[in-house]
Amino acid sequence: MKKLLLLSITLFSACSIFSQEIKLPEKPKTSNHKDYRQEVAGFWSSAELDLGSSVMFKKKNLQNIGISYTGGFRFNEFLKVGVGVGVKYYYNNNEVRNSDIKWTFPIYANVRGNIISQNNRSCVPYWGIKLGTVIRDGFFFSPTLGVRLGEHRDSWLLNISYSYNKLEVLPDVNTDCNFLLLGVGYEF
Repeated sequence: MKKLLLLSITLFSACSIFSQEIKLPEKPKTSNHKDYRQEVAGFWSSAELDLGSSVMFKKKNLQNIGISYTGGFRFNEFLKVGVGVGVKYYYNNNEVRNSDIKWTFPIYANVRGNIISQNNRSCVPYWGIKLGTVIRDGFFFSPTLGVRLGEHRDSWLLNISYSYNKLEVLPDVNTDCNFLLLGVGYEF
């Protein structure tokens, strides 16, 4: 009995000594992760697809499809400034322009912003203005009105644009051309 009591006391003492050395797992440390989708200022970019048709009265009709990429700086949700490049393809163009030139390449400055605040909203109207030149065409100007669907930095764009272009109809003749464009895009 004395041996059993001595063994029990020894085991109990050893357990109490070793139990002080055992550490429970700590809570994982959190990283400095930021949810950039909610950031108001900083770098922004967008990719867009446009489908358009000329609205020239008493002249032949001209359609185009284009894709563009814009990158720039976002000062706040009401003002973003960027630079963009794109590719535009004219189809149904045999009677209107030099049929050898179907592809053009816009290079432009882009200013855009929300019309109302996007806080607590997932759908807001926005405005935009593109101003630049088109390789193989000339000067262009394009104001836009649209709707943003999503968050500050993760949103789909649906828009309608007017575009004024200086087109090269014949090799040495420039013509003013007005387009109406429907667009869809993604801004991040």
